[in-house]
Amino acid sequence: MSEPRPSPQDLLIRGALVISPARQEIADVLVSGGQIAAVGPPGAIGPADVVIDAHGLTLLPGLVDAHVHVRDPGLDHKEDIGSVTRAAAAGGVTSIVVMPFDRPIASSSTALEANRDHLQGRALVDFAMGGAIGPRNVTEIIRLAEAGACSVEVMLADAPEEVGLPTPAELERLLVAADDAGILVGVYCDDGQEATAARDRFVDAGRRDLAAFMDSRSADAEAAAAATACAAALRTGAAVHLRQLSTAAAIAVARAAQDGSADISVEVTPHHLALNTDDALARGLKVLPPMRSSGDRAALRRALADGSIDVVASDHAPHAAAEKEQRNIWDVPAGLPGIQTMLSVLFKVLGAEAAPLIARVCSETPARRFGLAAKGGIEPGRDADLVLVDTQASWLVEPSALYSRGAGVPFSGDRLPAVVRTTILRGRIVYQDGHFPGPPDGRWLRPQRGAIGAGPAGLALQLGATT
Repeated sequence: MSEPRPSPQDLLIRGALVISPARQEIADVLVSGGQIAAVGPPGAIGPADVVIDAHGLTLLPGLVDAHVHVRDPGLDHKEDIGSVTRAAAAGGVTSIVVMPFDRPIASSSTALEANRDHLQGRALVDFAMGGAIGPRNVTEIIRLAEAGACSVEVMLADAPEEVGLPTPAELERLLVAADDAGILVGVYCDDGQEATAARDRFVDAGRRDLAAFMDSRSADAEAAAAATACAAALRTGAAVHLRQLSTAAAIAVARAAQDGSADISVEVTPHHLALNTDDALARGLKVLPPMRSSGDRAALRRALADGSIDVVASDHAPHAAAEKEQRNIWDVPAGLPGIQTMLSVLFKVLGAEAAPLIARVCSETPARRFGLAAKGGIEPGRDADLVLVDTQASWLVEPSALYSRGAGVPFSGDRLPAVVRTTILRGRIVYQDGHFPGPPDGRWLRPQRGAIGAGPAGLALQLGATT
């Protein structure tokens, strides 16, 4: 039996600009027992054991990054749970959804539980876990839900052998099973057959450059795959989360499906909001989906502003330097580190006045969508997951400032706005001005069906026991 954790001291944050999706106001926030106890006018609440003078700082709910590749277990030459969660805390992220594509791939309840147990006691922030599904393990969906997965993830391209690529009919079968299990389905939208055929054509032509890779992943293929997923969601009634959309056409497809009453949410990444094709070529960035045109980037920003995009997540996907430095682009793994820079990139793209929007798409909505009911807000009764940000300061993205071990940081050498000063997890300071004051105290977050505060997939969060 593990030792009981001591209760955190009461904490009073004074005079911050407190941000929620609905409003922003100068206020004091009292934390007690690891939860938000009160939010009130300056000087109206307290006292507390510990007081933080936050005048001039912005207080956001801790970010809930719904798309993180931890690489641990099995791929920890790229990253491990310690380095990724240090990067998370330094970037204001207090909860992550772990993608299931490590080793072993979490395509069964047994693998998911083994991976969960491997991470327990080593994470600096809280974590939930996704499971991997496909036509080869459709019967595992109910067991993954019962084991505590907060989502099941299906790939319409680049799927691991353990789960396989679904046909449209098989995708519908997966969604029916997930709907029966009451669990959200994350869908990566691309055309695996088209991508393979395009790659073969480029290889035959002697093309091994980044531009060839980017051209092999067309905007039309993403939109067509999104249309397939949306049609299946409409027919089955399942809750579907479209992962890392990158094109105007795919966003339009998703918007039409949402208007047609499908239970669909849309995710984009900070790097697709910030960068375009030319940037990727100049910086040597291989990622899936690839960076798109300036027109696509502008469409993503408009969709974010008008509410068509529900979630911004990092798709943090680190790889070792030797892997990213290979000369043949087809041998280079796709993926970029991004969890620590996510908040600053959004402030750069959107401006400080967009802080309420950032709170909605990076905290409130991902917490609700993935069943993390205690997370994502600064309201009495919620977990005291908080981040204090100096929006008037900036920082240089360089190796000494980064905690991820992943190579190929997309904003390396850039100066970004918004410096995270303090990150608080359930009332405890886990990051403060370049320091991590205490031992890892991140907990597994177990969603349960039918609990109060249920999200769209019928899930709500409780702290997960591992027994």
